Amino acid sequence: PCVIDFSAYKPTPAYYNTVYKFLAEMGLDRPLTKPDWDNIGKAYSDMYNSNIWIDDALTVDGCVHKYYSILPRVEIKLGFLNMVYNKHQYANITGRVDFNQDVMSLDYFKM
Repeated sequence: PCVIDFSAYKPTPAYYNTVYKFLAEMGLDRPLTKPDWDNIGKAYSDMYNSNIWIDDALTVDGCVHKYYSILPRVEIKLGFLNMVYNKHQYANITGRVDFNQDVMSLDYFKM
């Protein structure tokens, strides 16, 4: 399981004057335009499938932030949880055909 945080920086509009560009770079003027926040999260989560993680279905928490910047980019912070909290979660993950016990390790919290 993992948590993911996306920060998407769209190009600052060309018609912005110096003051608005400065406000945008500080994160005080943020986009209210497409792409929608859910499309950003979905697009980048799907790119990680079979590369960084088994499947984006294993994401338990995620957030998308939209900003303007003179340097457009997407920053992704990914945190893997190396433990699940019950046998059901453990069985769900380790029972997948694409789970490789030799490469991946997973424990569950035992009381």
